[in-house]
Amino acid sequence: MLLGLIGSIALIALAGCGSDSPSLTIDAASSLEPAFTELIEAFIDEPGTDRAGLIVELNAAGSSTLATGIIEGNRPDVFAAADRDTMDRIVDAGRAEAPVLFTRNRLALVTPSDDPADLVTADPSDLPGQLTAASIAQCSPQVPCGRLAGEAQKMLGLQIEPATEETNVRSVLSKVETGEVDAGFVYLTDAITSDVQIIDLEGLDTFVNPYLIVRLEEAANPALAQEFIDFVLSMPGQEILARWGFLAP
Repeated sequence: MLLGLIGSIALIALAGCGSDSPSLTIDAASSLEPAFTELIEAFIDEPGTDRAGLIVELNAAGSSTLATGIIEGNRPDVFAAADRDTMDRIVDAGRAEAPVLFTRNRLALVTPSDDPADLVTADPSDLPGQLTAASIAQCSPQVPCGRLAGEAQKMLGLQIEPATEETNVRSVLSKVETGEVDAGFVYLTDAITSDVQIIDLEGLDTFVNPYLIVRLEEAANPALAQEFIDFVLSMPGQEILARWGFLAP
């Protein structure tokens, strides 16, 4: 397999493919990038299929950014969003219909590995106050992770003024990993695959986003797009998602 990564765009193909090889373009929420990279490789190599030479382009970014691009004219074959509201924008714009739930993801609060603000060891009763004084990164409210973080803070009674609001969850994670902030709201899948510590904030694990996937109406290769969606929903596909920390749909 050959894997070329340029920013948030991954090109995955079998060696020796030509310019006339079949292709598939997938837009996916940034939190899905590692899992979808493995899913695509497994899809190309799926036993009993002949996908030699298939080229798959994975565009990973904030769901809201990707949805805006699709509405404004981008034409991926498949779109995977990190919440229902974002997917509804695509359906309402007439770009797709009948999306399906394929996985879920929990919200998590993480701190750098050295826990500079002593949030991991904080007394549970003191933690809300410490979070108010800490520098916190989260996604912007337009992004699924940001909306979920805002909902969690409201329901848990947290008074947090974010130090930064990012366009996608991977950017939030980067701010935490590099120590630019004391903590950040990400997804559990980001937390368990990164060099960070999870802060045990009571009740936070109940906040979960549904992830939906759909074939776009103007897909260049609709049959292949549907095959990929079917693979994501299959047992092998679900097992890959579970290994990356995603929840069953």
